[in-house]
Order: sequence, then structure tokens, then C-alpha cells
Amino acid sequence: MKIFLSIFIFIISSLSADILTSKIENLIDSANYQKHKNLIDNITQDRKLFYYNDKQLNYNILLNVLRKNGLLNLRYNKPKEVKIEFIIEQNPLLSMKIIKDVLRNLGYSYYFTDYLRYNNGILNWQIVFKSEYMLDPYIFNNELRQNEMKIVDITKISKTVWRYKFNSTNAKLQDAIKVQKDEKIKFLKPLKPYLIRVDNPKEIKIVSRKLNHWFAKLTLYTKDLKLLGSIKKRRIYRGIRLKLPEDTYYILIDDSYTLLNIKRGLTIIVK
Repeated sequence: MKIFLSIFIFIISSLSADILTSKIENLIDSANYQKHKNLIDNITQDRKLFYYNDKQLNYNILLNVLRKNGLLNLRYNKPKEVKIEFIIEQNPLLSMKIIKDVLRNLGYSYYFTDYLRYNNGILNWQIVFKSEYMLDPYIFNNELRQNEMKIVDITKISKTVWRYKFNSTNAKLQDAIKVQKDEKIKFLKPLKPYLIRVDNPKEIKIVSRKLNHWFAKLTLYTKDLKLLGSIKKRRIYRGIRLKLPEDTYYILIDDSYTLLNIKRGLTIIVK
């Protein structure tokens, strides 16, 4: 029995080692892997560091180690057409929103959608852009983690084509302000529409400050960013009280014309 257990543990350890080795070789390419094999063996001695529960690769650790040791070469000798595919299995609308926001924050505003397919609950989205660099997976991952989105696999298809898979079960919009029930929040001059996050709300009350000219515009979403409803007013409102649909989680508060109309801010209470 002890011999069988030892063999089983050895097989599992070997498989884990092979997964890590294969992934590193894929990300840095075979030639670089062979060139730096001694360094790689040294920095990956403690294999447990690179896994969640001894099964799934921890890309946060793996990418950090590869980056720190100069093993991730993301630069091209001239601008190339770069393609990145995102495979999303949970919360597709929310996940796409998060990815778009992260790309924009990292300076990727000029890209095109090569294809977008939704089949059997899985969203495949591929973007294309021209650049001298591939998207840095370590920085990308760090930004995603702030939204509680986790990379579960990265595959380098070729030097200019990469594929990402995610776990976005617990994903949240990082820039959404959490508002507790019966809490009064005074928002200052907006640089962009206010986005708040609420749990099981019944209604929202919004008061416009003096000298504002607020043409109320609100959009309501579920936790996974499905649209629940919206209102858009064509006359000035000093305040508004709105009953909220069940499952309301995100509320986007805007002006129908320009944010300058609410430059003195708004006061919000959620019941």
C-alpha cells in the first residue's frame, strides 16, 4: 500500500512538473527555454509555489518570476499585427467590460474586433492591433485581479497570437463605488458618470446640488451586467426617487446631455 501511494504521489508530482515546464516553454519559446534551462530549473525548484491547490497554475506567481528574470520577450523588431483571443465562460458581458476597461487603462485604445462568437455559454472574442510589443501578460493580469478576474490559462499560439482563458465567477467592476443601504454619499464634480454598486436595494434617492441643471439619466444593471432598465429625462430635475427592480446591482448615474450640468455634484441615498 505504501509503495502504491509513493508511486501515485510521484506520478502526480511528475504531471505537475510537466504542466509547469510545458507552459514556461510555450510562453518563452523552445529555443529560449533550452538556452536558459539551468536558470529555469533553479527558479522553479519549489514547484508548489506555482500552483493553486496543486492543480491549477498560479499565473500571478509564474508571470512575475519569468518577468523578474528577463525571460518574457514581448518586443518585436518592427511593428507587427498582433492578435489576442479571450475565452470567457462566466459573466460574458461583465468580463468584456472589465477587459475593455483594462486595455484602455493600459493604453490599448486602438484595436479592432477580429471576431466575436457566443456558443454554448462560452464567449470567444479576438482583437487585432498593430504594435512593437505584445500585451504584457503580467501587467494585464494585475489589472484584472483588481476586478477579481483571474487568468486560468495563457497559450502562446505564435509570436503574434496569444490566447487567454479566465475565471470571472466573482468578477466586479473595480471602479464601482460600493454604497450601503441608508448611507448618504455626496459626490463631487464628476470626470465621468458615477457608477455605484449596491446589494438588494429597494429604491434610490438622488438630490442635485444648487445651481446644477441636471437632466437625469440612470441605467440599471444586474451583477453580471445585464441591462434591467434606464431612464433619460429631457427637463431639469432637482431630485429624483426611483423604485429599483429586483437584482439591481450596478447603477450608472449620468446627465442626458453633458456632465457639466452636474459639475457641483449629486447626493445619493440607497434604501
